Amino acid sequence: MLHRWRLALVLALAVGVVAVGRTGSFVAGGADSYGYISEARLWLGGDLHVRQDVMQAAQWPNAQGTFTPLGYTPASDPFMIVPVHAPGLPLLMAGAVLVAGWCAAFWIVPVSGAVLVVSTYAIGARVGRPLVGLAAAWLVATSPAILSTLVNPMSDLPAAACFAAAVAFVLGPGRAAAGAAGLAVAAGILIRPNLVPVAAPFVIYTLVGDLRIRPRTLRALVTPWFVAAVALGVIVEGAVNDRLYGSPFSSGYGTLDYQAAYFWPNVRVYAEWLASTQTPAVFLGLASLGLPIARLWTTPSSRRALWFLSLYAAAVALPFLFHTVREAWWYLRYVAAMWPVMMLGVAACAAAVWRTGRPWARVAAVLALAALGWHGLSDAGRRGVFQTRAGEQKYIDAARIVGARVALRDAVLAVQHSGSVRHYAGRMTIRWDLFQPGTLDRAIDWLAASGHHPYLLAEPWEIEIFRERYGGSDAVGQLDWAPLVTLEAASVVHLYDLSDRTGRPQATEIIATHGLPAGEQCIRPAAPLPFDW
Repeated sequence: MLHRWRLALVLALAVGVVAVGRTGSFVAGGADSYGYISEARLWLGGDLHVRQDVMQAAQWPNAQGTFTPLGYTPASDPFMIVPVHAPGLPLLMAGAVLVAGWCAAFWIVPVSGAVLVVSTYAIGARVGRPLVGLAAAWLVATSPAILSTLVNPMSDLPAAACFAAAVAFVLGPGRAAAGAAGLAVAAGILIRPNLVPVAAPFVIYTLVGDLRIRPRTLRALVTPWFVAAVALGVIVEGAVNDRLYGSPFSSGYGTLDYQAAYFWPNVRVYAEWLASTQTPAVFLGLASLGLPIARLWTTPSSRRALWFLSLYAAAVALPFLFHTVREAWWYLRYVAAMWPVMMLGVAACAAAVWRTGRPWARVAAVLALAALGWHGLSDAGRRGVFQTRAGEQKYIDAARIVGARVALRDAVLAVQHSGSVRHYAGRMTIRWDLFQPGTLDRAIDWLAASGHHPYLLAEPWEIEIFRERYGGSDAVGQLDWAPLVTLEAASVVHLYDLSDRTGRPQATEIIATHGLPAGEQCIRPAAPLPFDW
């Protein structure tokens, strides 16, 4: 009966997480979300190369780069661009579309959140601490860092879910469990290749288990099953990289910025983000992973697994401590894969207080867990996590304005909206931030002369950068005339006409929007741009 009660609560948490994800963004907007969704569309079409003949005809430096929207990179073929992102999440999205239609692509992330919650409970159950696993699942489900990744179609949560599932599998007995763990790690690597080092603790754990086997026979070993399954993901990732970027060891991101000088600044910012979003209690949870004492970890299986859980958490976090220092709290998403074991440590500390047997201690333990969850939900609300859908709606609204006012053969200069305008409006976009100062006027003239009337779509913060970059070198860079249209909603977006300065409007058409129509959750993409645009 108690087992069924625990399972019911875990499933309720998982359903709640999916429900929260459903309120998030179902929009292919910025670099990440557009990149993943559009790459899924390319997988469905069978070719990850996007041909654009105009890149060879354009008369300005770095033309191939300027015709490359966010989420893409120029290919070695001068007529092509290719996706930046790894294939794992787009493949999952493409599979979902085949099974359940276009909107199903956006359900991958909410379902991943449910998998992460269930896997957290499963890890606790595997080490003989199911109630601790249940409490940890509650803390994961209410974490601002997890909720912020839940409401955007990005790769962090699917990768974290794969690795959490792998931890739960590998703690189980037998070759089937090891093989399942290997497949989950392979999927995580396909989603986030920079998490390859996280496979190392799993290999060590399975090797240690194999060394304990008596008698040690090939049939009894589990490490080969794990390694073979992981190798599948590594081989697929290498093959895709070789096809798109010319080498199995290359990626669409180019050279990643890892430096020893970033370590202490990253330790500081990650500690600040953890303390502010999760309270300092998380540091007790992390510390407990290094303390295999019976008061905290009451079962032999939990104490035996603790070194593996500690090594796993370190393997997730350590690479990002040497990575480029970020300034926003939501970059905690980079280390989301360590949330299950970190919260397992927090829950174990609360359980240790409970086991003192004193009534006040038991009340304090329950209230502490409830308060931590409530704090997480409240903090996520204060940080605007639950308003994500309204904020991302600007991409669809701006694309609709472009679709209504910009002809099919016209060009839209854009950066933040360079992908979404292609996706939802089916119009060619050009990255204005990649022009050399002094060449923008020439590009505008060439576009107009070639029958591609040029427009600029930009948000206010982008306009400031545009004027600063080009105002002193190009006449169009001054942008000293009224926009053609201004979108006023959760965000402001301006559409400027960049040609025929004498005919530009003196007044701006103001459009206010109110979100998606009733009953409409996601918008299907426009037809792809023709390669001979």
